[in-house]
Amino acid sequence: MTTRAVLLAAKLLLALAATTTAVTLAGCSKKQESIVIVGGDKKLSAEEIDADPLALLPGGVIILAQADAQAFLASQTGPSALRVAQNLVPLTPEMNFQPTRDLKTIVAGVYSMSGADLAAIAQGTFDVPAIKRAAERGAVTAMGQQLRKVEYAGNDLYLSGDLGFVPLTSKTMLIGNPTGLRRALDRIRDGRVKREVPDWMVELMKTPNAQAMLAADLQSQSVPAAATAQAPFLQGLSKARVVGNFQSPGMNFAGALTYGDAAGATGGEAQLKRIHSQASLLNMFAFFGVSSPIKSLDTRVQGNDVQFVAAVDGPVLMALMNQLGVATMFTGAMSAASPASSAR
Repeated sequence: MTTRAVLLAAKLLLALAATTTAVTLAGCSKKQESIVIVGGDKKLSAEEIDADPLALLPGGVIILAQADAQAFLASQTGPSALRVAQNLVPLTPEMNFQPTRDLKTIVAGVYSMSGADLAAIAQGTFDVPAIKRAAERGAVTAMGQQLRKVEYAGNDLYLSGDLGFVPLTSKTMLIGNPTGLRRALDRIRDGRVKREVPDWMVELMKTPNAQAMLAADLQSQSVPAAATAQAPFLQGLSKARVVGNFQSPGMNFAGALTYGDAAGATGGEAQLKRIHSQASLLNMFAFFGVSSPIKSLDTRVQGNDVQFVAAVDGPVLMALMNQLGVATMFTGAMSAASPASSAR
């Protein structure tokens, strides 16, 4: 696993939080037609595409994340994160797209393909004709980049820099970088639409009352030294399971970090506690004009696992993201991760 993959992974939940909002589905009673080409003249029905977003994601996922948009919008974090979202999502108002109205849920995967790649499935309501018209007019996104249309596997990709999207139906959209988009479209074209997400990740998604989840499987990947130097608790980490909600003070998470042995878990817990105590005692974030977003952190070692419960001040986290320019950092990471990625 490359340093770029770790950087992308670290920002994945931030991107999800910034792009997942509530949906209004009024006026969507018409029968849909699939616009996705599969194996020449064969097409998947819109119902098949909409029914199981996990089946559309490529296999070999390293990190999988999902968020409940409606819960997120109603949280203290929602309004601030929406401002960040405007710089992350290459959908513009002229496409008749309003995040607070049109986006319901999103599930995303990070892959080790060409450095670090992203493929995500967003579901809600999308005005496909308006999107096509805007792309043909060369709409400019919030990042100041012109949207361009590229054909691949019989479908239209809409790209802005190193992020893009493909409207699969009026309810389902594929989002990612060029390599992630191509991998997902190849599966659809070849008729290989089936779930390849590990069962334990799927089960984590079913956790009662969870409004967000993140699962990582690093057993076949090595976390680079540059990443462990900045986040020492990543040293020896093999799996991560995290679920959460968007209730006060903004975000609450619980989960387990799995290490190769009990000694690794003990060391990982110590590093987590050190990070939390330093942030609190030294007020590390004061330079950016905000307090520490971590309100509480409780941990315990259970065998090879570090179990934890954390509370994060959502508005403070969003303020910190704005100060650090997370939108620019995220798109920069995508560009660096796939320097030669371009849909052809």
